[in-house]
Amino acid sequence: MEQLRTIVEEQKANLQSAEKDQRKFKAEQAEYANTLATYQADLQRVRSEAQKFRHDLDELRGERDSLQNKLKDDKTSGERIKVQSQSQIRLLNEQILKLQERVRVAEEQQAGHVCASYVFCYIASFDLTLNRFLVAIRASCSFENSIAKRARG
Repeated sequence: MEQLRTIVEEQKANLQSAEKDQRKFKAEQAEYANTLATYQADLQRVRSEAQKFRHDLDELRGERDSLQNKLKDDKTSGERIKVQSQSQIRLLNEQILKLQERVRVAEEQQAGHVCASYVFCYIASFDLTLNRFLVAIRASCSFENSIAKRARG
C-alpha cells in the first residue's frame, strides 16, 4: 500500500507539474499572440505610411518635372529673345553706319556747296534720325539685359 501511495503521490506531483507546465505554455502562447498582434499592427502602420510616402514622392517628382520643363521653356524663350535682340541690334548698327556714311557724304558735299544752310538742315535731320536709332539700340540692350537676368534668375 505504501508503494501505491508513493506511486499516487508521484503521479499527483507529475500531474501538478504537467498542469503547471501547461499553464506556463498557455501564458507564453498568449504573450506570443499579443506580440504577434503588435507586430502585425506595426507592419500595417508602416505599410500605410510607405504608401503615403510613395504618393507624396510621386507628387514631388511630378512637381519637379513640371518646374524643370518650365525652366527649360524659360531658358529657350530667353535665348530666343536674346537672338532676336542681337539681330535687331545688328540691323540698327547697320542702319547707323549707313546714316553716318550719308552724313559724311553730305558734309563733304557741303564743303563745296553754295547753299550751306540747306546742307546744315539736311545734316541735322540725319543727326536726329541717328539719335533715334541710338536710343532704340540702348532700349533694346537694356531689354536684352533684363531678359537675360530673368533667364538666369
